Amino acid sequence: MTKEQFLQTLENRLSGVPKEERKDILHDYLEHFEEAALDGRSEEEAVRNLGDPVKLAKSHRMEYMIDRTENATQPDIRLASFLLLLLTFFGLSFFNLIVMIPVFVFLLTLLLGVWTIALMPLAIGAALLLGALHFIPLTLGSFILDGLFAHLSVLFGGLGALGLGFLFLLAAVWITKGFFKAVVHYIKLNIKAIQPK
Repeated sequence: MTKEQFLQTLENRLSGVPKEERKDILHDYLEHFEEAALDGRSEEEAVRNLGDPVKLAKSHRMEYMIDRTENATQPDIRLASFLLLLLTFFGLSFFNLIVMIPVFVFLLTLLLGVWTIALMPLAIGAALLLGALHFIPLTLGSFILDGLFAHLSVLFGGLGALGLGFLFLLAAVWITKGFFKAVVHYIKLNIKAIQPK
């Protein structure tokens, strides 16, 4: 493969990367070819040292998507970038496709369970509070007859469940952020593994 073929393949495969970043990437590889020529190496040898331009382009696209995912400020854009990053990532290698997708689905299922556990006390607490507030009697006599203790226990039980639910919710957010960071870190390790030394 010649220098021109390498650079053309790389440029064609860098679709989705902004023009300025694409230009910088191509400039870096062009410099590599110039350094190889100064050292007396042929274009073919420089291409062999760089590796497959298709894999290199995938790696650069992944790096761009990781930056986009990590720097997104809006949750919906961050989630969309993350999902696109995952799709590209699983296209990188057979191992990730066969082994990591089931692991990833299992971990997502666990994450869904964490969120379910976090939201249940909130729902129960809200139901108890609404029930306690809705059934508060209007007269003191019926309040004493219906049982002050029963109403207060339902009311405070609802408040307690809400408080517990908010704690679980904070834990679920923390676990979710950790999960996304771990996945991005694993993808970065994969990118380092396919990049030439």
